[in-house]
Amino acid sequence: MKLFEPQVLIIILVIALLIFGPKQLPALGKMFGKTAKEFREGVADMTEDVKATQESVENVAKPAESAVSAPAEAADASTAAEPEAPAKV
Repeated sequence: MKLFEPQVLIIILVIALLIFGPKQLPALGKMFGKTAKEFREGVADMTEDVKATQESVENVAKPAESAVSAPAEAADASTAAEPEAPAKV
């Protein structure tokens, strides 16, 4: 039996109606709606924070990678620019 089948939902609604009564049921629905909305907003905020943190980490890592490769490239360029000394015989 699946959780969201129509028969199961009807049974759950009837039990909720018997427990809480017809006067409190709309208030409970409204409270549940507000809670669901706040949860979705919280998840969206968390997702934005994670993306922003990930982008900042990637931006910090890029200059560090170029700084590591730059001295090696500079060393290669400086040795290539120097002429070789003639060999003494």
